Amino acid sequence: MHKGFTRRGVYLASSLLIILAMVLSACAPGGAPAASEPAAPAADAGEVYQIAFSVPAMSFPFFVHMEKQVRDEAAKIGNIEIVTLDGQDDTTKQVADLEGVIAQGYDGLIVSPRTNEGVAPVIQQVIDAGIPVVTIDRRADGVTGLLAHVGADNVIGGEAQGEAILSLFPDGAKIIELLGTPGASPAIDRSAGLHNIIDPAGNIEVVCGQTANFSRDDGLTVTENCLTANPDVQAIVAANDDMALGAIEAVKAAGLALPILGFDALPEAIQAVNEGSLYGSVEQFPGGQSRTALNTIMGFITGGAKPESDVVLLSPKLVTKENIGEAERIGEVPGMEGMAPAPAAAAPAEQLTIAFSVPAMSFPFFVHMEKQVRDEAAKIGNIEIVTLDGQDDTTKQVADLEGVIAQGYDGLIVSPRTNEGVAPVIQQV
Repeated sequence: MHKGFTRRGVYLASSLLIILAMVLSACAPGGAPAASEPAAPAADAGEVYQIAFSVPAMSFPFFVHMEKQVRDEAAKIGNIEIVTLDGQDDTTKQVADLEGVIAQGYDGLIVSPRTNEGVAPVIQQVIDAGIPVVTIDRRADGVTGLLAHVGADNVIGGEAQGEAILSLFPDGAKIIELLGTPGASPAIDRSAGLHNIIDPAGNIEVVCGQTANFSRDDGLTVTENCLTANPDVQAIVAANDDMALGAIEAVKAAGLALPILGFDALPEAIQAVNEGSLYGSVEQFPGGQSRTALNTIMGFITGGAKPESDVVLLSPKLVTKENIGEAERIGEVPGMEGMAPAPAAAAPAEQLTIAFSVPAMSFPFFVHMEKQVRDEAAKIGNIEIVTLDGQDDTTKQVADLEGVIAQGYDGLIVSPRTNEGVAPVIQQV
């Protein structure tokens, strides 16, 4: 059961799971690479846990995707009922939903607050009622006792947008900034990140900066007004894709061609990037956020495991035509399905034995590595992991790998103690 998902830990687990998937692909033809997600904690047999999943509005495609990922992960873990609470883009409605979480006595809550100041107090009430809470995507500042916040580093995402603007306009430019819902932490952080980059440059002027409430309709209207007042604008930066897609409509209607930057890497935005009407969109891996949030809360509910850090941030990146294959949801774009990552590996028909050889299990780093491999093997099923402890002795590790040949194991994952000492026997394997 995972004790937490620090940024380093997420990347480490991802690397290990990819390696394990590659070994399985070689051992069992037809198996696809494994997904790079943390292994799920096992739910107690027979007991069904009710987890409330509260979001600002299910009218936003971003939260529809998040909910699907949470439900998919719940199905993998088993014995979990996800209760979706749609805030309908109304803070009062979301507050009432969370009061209902207390009244219903749910086992846990995953929540993305519509606004911090409007929803944080009732989140505190949920925690005070003894219900574990993980916030996702949007923070709840000032709340105490939160199990964790899982999200993307929105400041870094905003900075990526700013760096793109500087790259496109090294000599300066006039831009429009479309801001998100006032008081929402992503709106605040993404704008802060953008200005972290463009303000010191001194030659990027935001001639029109207005909220468009993360809404496509508002994105269209605000952009139309900004273009009317500033016909010489050279680029548009939006705090989410819905606003960016609205801006595209306004720019086309005005007969202009401007680089537009979005945030979220929605399928429609990825398609627009591919077609050239959107310069780029920041990918913040909402599926990874969702699965990590659910595993974190279930790890606590079923085993009392608290994360090592109460803030788990995934690093977003700007997706443009050059790296479009890195978008999490590219497989949902018509005509681009072939670029999607392969699904998780299916369990092999016969049990496979995979050797896992490391320099020394006395190093906590390798203990953690081994745990991640065992967790993933358990999730895939029908895999036996045989750990070979090199005991910080090259001769011992060489002997272990000679044993891999003698035993006829189905595959080997190895971290050589030294290159010159161990590489020859790896060649023999």
